[in-house]
Amino acid sequence: RYHVTAHVNGFFVNRSTASKFDPRPHSSAACHAHLLVDVLSSASPKFKASFATLLAKAAALAKQGPSSIEWMVAAGSSLGGKLPWNTPASTASDEHTYDLNRAEDELCASYGMDERGVLRDWNEEYQCCRELPVTSLKEELVRARVMYKIVTEFVEAATQGAVAIVEGHIPPINPMDDESAHVYVFNNIFFSLSIDGKDKAAKDAAGGEEAAYSAANRDLQGVKAFNEADVRGLHTLATTVVDYLGVRVIAQSVIPGILQGEAASKLVYGSVDGGKTIAANSKMHALMLEAGAKLHIAERSIKPLGKDEADLAAEKEQEALGVVPVSGGEAGTDVVQLCGPVEAKGIQGSDGRLYVLDLVRITPKDSTFYAKREAAAALKEGAEKAPAPEDDGLCFMRDDEGYVALLRPELVQLYSLWKQNQTRRTNREVRKAAKDAKTEHKKLAAEAEAAKDDAEKTEDAATDDDKAKETEESELEEEEEEEEVPPVLLNPNVFMKYAASTDAEQLAADEAAAKDAAEYLQRIVVPAFVADVRRGSIAPADGYALTQLMHSCGINMRYLGRLASLCKKLETIGGISKYILELLEVEMISRAAKHVLADVLNSNDAVRAAPGEAIVQLLNGILGSSSAVVEKKESDDFDNTNGKKGTKGKNTPANGKGGVSDVIESEVVAPVLMDVKTLWTRLDKEIKSRFDYTLSLWGPGGQELRAAHEEGAAAPLGRVHKIVLLRRLCQRLGLRVVSRNYDFSASCTSPISLDDITGVVPVVKNSLPAHPLTQAKQLLERGRVHLSQGALSSAYEFLQEASSLLFQVCGAAHEDAALCSSSLATVLYHAGDIAGAIAQQQRALALYTQLEGIDYHDTAFAHANLALFLHANAQTDLAVAHLRRSIYLLEFCSGPHFPEIS
Repeated sequence: RYHVTAHVNGFFVNRSTASKFDPRPHSSAACHAHLLVDVLSSASPKFKASFATLLAKAAALAKQGPSSIEWMVAAGSSLGGKLPWNTPASTASDEHTYDLNRAEDELCASYGMDERGVLRDWNEEYQCCRELPVTSLKEELVRARVMYKIVTEFVEAATQGAVAIVEGHIPPINPMDDESAHVYVFNNIFFSLSIDGKDKAAKDAAGGEEAAYSAANRDLQGVKAFNEADVRGLHTLATTVVDYLGVRVIAQSVIPGILQGEAASKLVYGSVDGGKTIAANSKMHALMLEAGAKLHIAERSIKPLGKDEADLAAEKEQEALGVVPVSGGEAGTDVVQLCGPVEAKGIQGSDGRLYVLDLVRITPKDSTFYAKREAAAALKEGAEKAPAPEDDGLCFMRDDEGYVALLRPELVQLYSLWKQNQTRRTNREVRKAAKDAKTEHKKLAAEAEAAKDDAEKTEDAATDDDKAKETEESELEEEEEEEEVPPVLLNPNVFMKYAASTDAEQLAADEAAAKDAAEYLQRIVVPAFVADVRRGSIAPADGYALTQLMHSCGINMRYLGRLASLCKKLETIGGISKYILELLEVEMISRAAKHVLADVLNSNDAVRAAPGEAIVQLLNGILGSSSAVVEKKESDDFDNTNGKKGTKGKNTPANGKGGVSDVIESEVVAPVLMDVKTLWTRLDKEIKSRFDYTLSLWGPGGQELRAAHEEGAAAPLGRVHKIVLLRRLCQRLGLRVVSRNYDFSASCTSPISLDDITGVVPVVKNSLPAHPLTQAKQLLERGRVHLSQGALSSAYEFLQEASSLLFQVCGAAHEDAALCSSSLATVLYHAGDIAGAIAQQQRALALYTQLEGIDYHDTAFAHANLALFLHANAQTDLAVAHLRRSIYLLEFCSGPHFPEIS
């Protein structure tokens, strides 16, 4: 072991030992050098050889990888989105040795806070970026690059802070309040919890916690939508949602003055008391109107509910106690003009900026979701004839009243385009009918005149009629092209407890429009999605791809059960691939398991402190063939009865008295143990409640047991793929397991052991835009369209320009850059430049692997495309290796029935 000294003249090896400090240079191996690497290479031949090997490997990767990694985000970081759910097995044979450096790192943990200099003002940096000018392409590039950098760093800091809060390292700023109301300010970031595990059943029987949990996602969607609208002068907050150990944490930048009370910041728009009083500042309203025009949000006149007697009595009681009542800013009880949800808040910070937050409901409620509930309420009130809900699987109702079902912003965009096209078609038919009638009238008049004239005049009139008809048709087409149909504007406040408009006719029209949008989702979008899957035009390879595809089509994830029911009907006639039903059920199970595990972890703080046993129990209950937990418990009871000690691990005290782990196992984990049947009963209940679906392939003991309970049903052999489910469970729950061959056979009761769980990582959602630069996105789409049309030259130009712009914004380390490289490879392949196509495809493969992970679905497709190009270049041996890799990854992600491999 060598001890190295850093000196003004370089580095050298000193004479110090493990027990004696001697700073003098070593007598025989001082190894003076200006670089530390040279000192280590001179002192250790093994280091020199290993370092040379490492450099050679890096040089080989550099030939295939991106040339710039300034903002390269490794797969599995808080920005990757697709967490690496598996880790290599440890090859270390020895235990950890005592290391003071490791203890010092733990002691000095800053949890994402930069201790060098003053704390960063995230909000000021973020808002200054949004205020940068965009009058030219150069300015837009600068703005996009700085915005991408700052939001990336904010997400990293917010993720580390959220993890520290869940683990209990950071105290709240209001420790005397109820735990559900705890908020935190750390590193100039405001943290709040969207769910509370304490006294869950008694705290809010109406499902308020579930509403808060789902509202965090919808608020993030609203922030993204307003960021995309990009209205100058209207500011949003940098927002990140972190799920960790069953707790959802919302991290936001801090509005200046918001923590100092009404004197520093005030409410200028919206309501803070559920619509009892509403503020509508004229300046803020103008900005909201501009954003509403882009987001299809209508302006309406709304009357506040007003304060009731209980509110007035509470205010008088506070005044009597000398408590200053909470001020509502400019809010009042007068009728106001509002553009946006009533619950959204416009805050004027101490910096003079206008901030909009709490953007949970920027779209109307999904009326289909509440059809059965409305019918039941009508019957309960004694209505003579209650509206009968649809009985075809379109309507379902969850038990919790607090959950609010909304339409997605993507659906509202699609619905507006659909209505505009319908309006154009109707107007065209009306104009055509009017002109046809006019032409017919002229024709009759011409025939009457022709009867009086000679034959020559008749021919001339006929010719004039033909020319007039052609002129009218051209005029009709020109009018259709020039016609501007206004976009559809929806009222997000319909179906609420307060009136969404003071005009009764307008309110009825708004409710009808919202119901029509929900009907559009059910009758057109969902069936069209299934039809596209049936035709093979879309084929999501895993749960993540399915989620992204459904969201892009405006379909909420609660309709997974609806999609599965339609696919199950088509399977009976052989009209759809088997894999899609398998994929849908895997996604539903993983989402239900996330809530089950969250309830278990939140039931006791000690369980969250040592969650390994609960996680293993959940995974074994889902993936095992029998109740491994019950058998283990019976075995432990038998050992305790006979006074025996079980097998101790290496860290168990030798005296047999046990440590903290024994206390946790005996006093905490035991109450949450459940057998497989109980676990699957709970999962079935969650899936039925959330997706209105009953599993047909999965169940306790596997698909054979479920099929055996169904009379006359044959076991669906090969329809249950446990490794696919394990992968998706780990991704949804934020788990990491060891990479090994797991035994999922019927004889294995516990395929997962505690040693297989290598860690729990946060699952992060952030407000980063899907595309870092709008111009690059448009060029990329245009290039791909030209490629599909066979215009290779123009496609190559568009794609090259898009790649250049992306490189300037995010250093080419973005999924759009990988798509650019892949599309360029296809262009070069069709143009005959096979070598160039291989180089571009290798670049795309390296980007996908680095950014999204080795088992990402686009990584598998990149392997397949590279195999095609290599085969065309007579490199069949390499092509076969990449093709096998692609098949393996696709089967790994979606099972053997995936259309691309089956």
